[in-house]
Amino acid sequence: MGGKHQGAVLTLAERKTQFCLMYPLESKRSDEVQAAMIEVLQPFIGKIRSITLDNGKEFAGHEGVSEALGTQVYFAHPYSSWERGLNENTNGLIRQYLKKGESLLGLSLEECNDIADRPLKGDDMSKRRKFNAEFKGKVALEALREDSTLSEIANKYNLHQNQVSTWKKEAMESLSHLFTDKRRKDDRLKEVEVQVDDLHRKVGQLTMERSTLTPAAIAAKKQIPIS
Repeated sequence: MGGKHQGAVLTLAERKTQFCLMYPLESKRSDEVQAAMIEVLQPFIGKIRSITLDNGKEFAGHEGVSEALGTQVYFAHPYSSWERGLNENTNGLIRQYLKKGESLLGLSLEECNDIADRPLKGDDMSKRRKFNAEFKGKVALEALREDSTLSEIANKYNLHQNQVSTWKKEAMESLSHLFTDKRRKDDRLKEVEVQVDDLHRKVGQLTMERSTLTPAAIAAKKQIPIS
């Protein structure tokens, strides 16, 4: 589900081959989800042994799905996401590209297919893609320069456009914090310099006061001869 309930994505994962299918939705209405499941799985009629869903009300049209696809539909037990472990893991991997809180409205089927074809297959299904800070910074810098579009940068580095956009946003926020922190440090430095100058004045004042307490100074002040 997208941020503020803006759009959604239907995800299906085949247990043995780890084949992933994604389909963009405007909402999680059961009729829309039912139609999407039938459309995306229709090419595989006769090959689908069963479908296991979670207990969300968006799957209220499961009987229509079962009839249209000629397969059995089951539901996982409540609070037993491990019964759909592969799909749950797949959704976690997809979050690399579709961040929580982002609107999913306008997401196209082509973009969904692109994400599903990325490191969500075969051996890569069991692990997330990891990028070091240097690589993220390099990509974000290219995005900030705006010499190329986000799509062109994504294709260049084999990334999804949303990932590039996220790193660009994070880089802009980091730069803002950098200058804010520098200003705070400069202000703090000025405060310290003022405190140091004040201490110097006080030390000088104490030195002068101490000099007036020597025997010679006291005698000179009282005009007392010193033997």
